[in-house]
Amino acid sequence: MKKIIIILLLGVFACENSKEAKLIHNLAHITTAKKLDSLLFVLDATLSLEKRYKKTYKSKGIHYNQIPIRELYTYEKEGGYIFYTDSIQPEGKTILKELVEDLGMYKKEVDAYNESDSLYTWKNKYREIELDNYKTNYESITYFFSETYKSPIANASENIKKYTTEPVYYLEVTSNYSKSVLLVNNVNVYETNDSYNKNFSLNKYLLNGNEVIEIAFLIPEKGKNIDELKLDVRLIKKIGKEKIVSKLIKKELLATDKLNEKKIVYTYENEIPYNIKGWAKGEDLSKVKNLERMIENLYKKLGESILKGDEETINKMMYQYEFENLQLKYDDSYEASRDKWVGWLANTLNTYKYTTSKDFKIEISPNKQLGYTYSEDLSNMLIITGKGESKSFDYYFYLPKGSNELKIIR
Repeated sequence: MKKIIIILLLGVFACENSKEAKLIHNLAHITTAKKLDSLLFVLDATLSLEKRYKKTYKSKGIHYNQIPIRELYTYEKEGGYIFYTDSIQPEGKTILKELVEDLGMYKKEVDAYNESDSLYTWKNKYREIELDNYKTNYESITYFFSETYKSPIANASENIKKYTTEPVYYLEVTSNYSKSVLLVNNVNVYETNDSYNKNFSLNKYLLNGNEVIEIAFLIPEKGKNIDELKLDVRLIKKIGKEKIVSKLIKKELLATDKLNEKKIVYTYENEIPYNIKGWAKGEDLSKVKNLERMIENLYKKLGESILKGDEETINKMMYQYEFENLQLKYDDSYEASRDKWVGWLANTLNTYKYTTSKDFKIEISPNKQLGYTYSEDLSNMLIITGKGESKSFDYYFYLPKGSNELKIIR
């Protein structure tokens, strides 16, 4: 009799244990690609590691904090996975509630395909999770692993400063002149031989808010009456979705050192909150000896570093450029700087040769600190060639004080 009771009790325990065994693989704990590798080995040890990916797994005890998973599908290795909740969930539990408890508050987005605001997303530097609950009987959760990089460019977003007010300036210009040159704070922005109606983004030419915004046009004009000049100029300050016409401080008509050329100068208030290095402490390029050779060396060095996959040199050459372009957009998102670095890595992987211009014209801005080149023998100063495609590069450059090497800046 005792033996029978013992056997019955063992049967009960075994039954209870089998119930618990049904939900033994908690996806809430799978937070890295390596942890997913380990889980897939348990789910199917008969397959090689590569073959465990791009595969569907059903039941096998998979759950998310006790919410049963009906199906798990894995993308390519280190890509992530998608799973569907069971149609029957434990009382009092919802996948949204569990995700919020694990990951914090979500961002609500619109599902463009289903025209409903059914998407909930969580993002950080290492992963991205998306919940789609438009289904009535189950929900889908997509989990992407984000590859992280140690390079300075990939992490430039960590050094971006954010401000309460973040203005972006745009210049709206209509010109009827056959030829005109546009300068912003003594930097060449545009030169044309045609009339035009354009919208220019100006933040890339503004280093800080301590100086006014000076918009100047060089035009062929003999007259002296500024009100009769054929220019329509508006400086727009955009803060978020709000657009404001900037306050004009003064407008002047000045002579230049060229015959039959006038300079029209519009001066505006500047509310840029950041203070970036830029070319502010650059040498006078008009006094630099062997400037042409230095330009050739600059583009050759960049081309060589891409060809050899020299990540350290690429970071040294391009970090300031990438960082400042993020700062002037106030973009501190880790995706932005990571994407920039991924782009440079793609260049190194795909390039098998590079070509630099040997015949080019040099243009030095009126402030003498910023230079630009126009290639005469190539479409751009640097061309990298890969399998089935090529990319070209042109940049503004300056010479830091005390340095003997040009630096890329815009």
